[in-house]
Amino acid sequence: MGRISSITIPVPPEVADAIEADTARQAALGRLVGALAAPGAFGVDPLIQFLGSLPRDPVLPELDEVEIAAEVSAARAARRS
Repeated sequence: MGRISSITIPVPPEVADAIEADTARQAALGRLVGALAAPGAFGVDPLIQFLGSLPRDPVLPELDEVEIAAEVSAARAARRS
């Protein structure tokens, strides 16, 4: 993976205490921050990009990236509930 760096992120004191007390939580948060802050992280979702690249049925209307993202979000929300 390479070099590890520490950063400061403002959080409420109780959150800081919980993070400092749990090395597994620190590692998980490090992975999360790394994924969110990685170059290109705010680009197109890979699933949306893949769905947008699939061959389309010429009879059906085309969906743009915003509509695909809305469909993916709705499906993910439904799966969580």
